Parts: sequence; C-alpha cells; structure tokens
Amino acid sequence: MHVKCLMKLLIEMLFSAYPQVGDCCAGEAFRVAQDMQREELEPNRVTLVGLFQAASNQGKSILGYAIRRGISWINEVFETSLMDMHMKCGLTDKVVVNFSKMSRKTVGSWNALITGHLQLGQLLRALELFIQMVQENYVSDLITLANGLLSCGCTRHLAGGKSIHGYFLSNGVQLGLVATTVLIDMYSKCNCLIQAKEVSDKIESKEIVSFNVMISGYIENGFSSKAVELFREMVRRGLKPNISTILNVLIAFSFLKDARQGKCMHECVQTWVCSKYRNSFNLLTCTQSAAP
Repeated sequence: MHVKCLMKLLIEMLFSAYPQVGDCCAGEAFRVAQDMQREELEPNRVTLVGLFQAASNQGKSILGYAIRRGISWINEVFETSLMDMHMKCGLTDKVVVNFSKMSRKTVGSWNALITGHLQLGQLLRALELFIQMVQENYVSDLITLANGLLSCGCTRHLAGGKSIHGYFLSNGVQLGLVATTVLIDMYSKCNCLIQAKEVSDKIESKEIVSFNVMISGYIENGFSSKAVELFREMVRRGLKPNISTILNVLIAFSFLKDARQGKCMHECVQTWVCSKYRNSFNLLTCTQSAAP
C-alpha cells in the first residue's frame, strides 16, 4: 500500500500546483488526468478540484460567450453539454433544475445526469435515475446500460445487474469492451466470481483492462493466488502491465506473504512513476523556483 499512497501523494502535489500557475498549465493538467484514466487510477477530491480550477477560466469564457450570444438553451446537444459541465463542477441542484426544464429529454441527457451522479459518488441516486429512465420507456444505449451496471456493482444490487445482463442477451446487444468490463466488475463486486469469469472467458481479444478488472475481482473476494495466476497468464500473452495491474499484484503478493515478488514489483512501480511523470515534475520544480 506504500506505493499506492506514494502515487496518490505525487499526483495530488501536481494538481494542487496547477491552479497556482494559471491557464498555461491547464493542458498539462488534462494530460495527466488522461494518463490517470488510461492507467485506471481513481481521481480523488484533490485531483478533481485541481482539474476544475485549472480549466475554470476556459469554461467560464465559453459559457459567457453563449449567454452573450443568446444561445443558452437552443438545442439538446448544448443543453446536455452544459448540464455535463455543471455536474462535473458538483452543481447538482442546478443540473436537476435545468434537466427538469429541458423541452425534450434525450438518452444523452439522461446519460449525462446518471454519469454525473456516479462520478460524484452518489451511487444510489444514479441507480434510481436509471430505473426511472427505464420506467419512462426511454431506449437505453450502451452508455446507459454500462452506467446501470456500474451503479448495480457499486451498490451490490445483484438482481438489477442480472436484469441488465439479461436485457443484453435477450435483445442481442453486442457488448463492447467498456460494457463487458463493467459487467465483469459488477459480478465481482456482488461476489459472483463464476459469472464474472464466464463473461471474461468469452472475450475473444482481451486487453489489459479486461485482465485488470478480473485480477481486482479475485483479490476483493480473497482469491489472491488466482489473481497472481491470471497476472502471469497476461504476461505470457505479451500484454504489458500498467500501474493498476502492478498495484493489484502488489496487494496480492502481500496477502500471500510473498516478500521477494513483492519487492520486485515495488521496484518496477518506482521506476514507472519516475519515468511517467518526469516532465510534469520538472515543470512543477521550475514553477516553484520562479515563485517570489
């Protein structure tokens, strides 16, 4: 866990510094945020606040231009985009009011609302909105269904998750990588590893994220040895572990009390941190040196 704490501390330092140096670093903040997504690192309040502050001037400028031009609420696309921006800034009350005033609700606007609540950790509310959307006979797309699965997984609502999976099967919906991964995660969080593995085994061309979610599922359910076996299978297939993989395997080794393998993996992640964010920390160092 020492490595995980180190990663969080280093990234928090970066995001805390970005707003202090103004708009010139907004692009760098977004680049690091994208790296976090690719590496499956969950942002916390510090990183999100830093990101919002770094981009706040751009967002206000765009919104101000729209208001001056009188195009505040002229179509569904703009309405949904503005609602999404407000939700990302934590303005849920404003979003609810705007959503209720929308002349024509779309699947996209529902998705933005549900996704926003998920990102803010309001899991039960997200699930309630998903159920409401279904009851009002809106046709769900893959994003909606993936959000529904995510809500069910985080709230351990197995019956709801199975219903969504059944919808996929009965309607012949082709699952993409994201939906499949969320489905595996849902079953894992609901302690249904047999079903999770069945879904995982059906993936013809597995990617790193598919392995990561299954490895994490094994660890969460107390099967660290299976997590290590799956990690080794991933390496045999020629897939390169990312930081999420390494952190998961470190946890597995700690549960198995395998100090030698754990130390080796610890050295790998330290090397990765230094090489991955070298440019970002150079920028941070230069900024602090120039400060009065």
